Amino acid sequence: MQIGSVSALFSGFPGDGPEMAYLRAWAPTYRRETWSRALAALGVDGQTLGLELADAHLACFAASCRLYDDVVPALEQLGGAYALAVITNGPADVQRAKLRTSGLDRFFPTVLVSSEIGFAKPDERAFAAATRALGASTVEIVMIGDHLERDVIGARKAGITKAIWIDRTGSQPDTKTEVVHRITSLTQLVSALRTI
Repeated sequence: MQIGSVSALFSGFPGDGPEMAYLRAWAPTYRRETWSRALAALGVDGQTLGLELADAHLACFAASCRLYDDVVPALEQLGGAYALAVITNGPADVQRAKLRTSGLDRFFPTVLVSSEIGFAKPDERAFAAATRALGASTVEIVMIGDHLERDVIGARKAGITKAIWIDRTGSQPDTKTEVVHRITSLTQLVSALRTI
């Protein structure tokens, strides 16, 4: 489900299934030990302070979700013309908190989170779940994402041939990878969509 250990610093791992139950049981110890060991490395006895920092870190997480300046204008432009959806990897509580805190949840009536659907990008089943949720065919969908392998190549393997890579760093793709559409800012998105 593409859930990294660092997610345990933020997530309560809600959801059904043995994987989520395991992570829920494991996370409190991981959080406590992460903070306590980091403090110990600095010469601070961190058992009590570690617990306090773990709680404070969780409380501060939501306030730290910041958007690029081009995100809201792009979504406002697209919202009337397209059915928008999110496919995201990670624990549901963290991913939904990011959308809610940033205010982006208002743009996305359809949100698919790997911990809820049981599959993570680039698994083809994650894209198939999105296709079903949107009631669309793969030829009608455009995948827009910032991770070349998980988003663009994953979508293509799932039969979604229209994909746009948001490459904010300006990195060069592997020469073996055919990237049809690459943008460096969402200000370029509307014009990129016209060329697909």
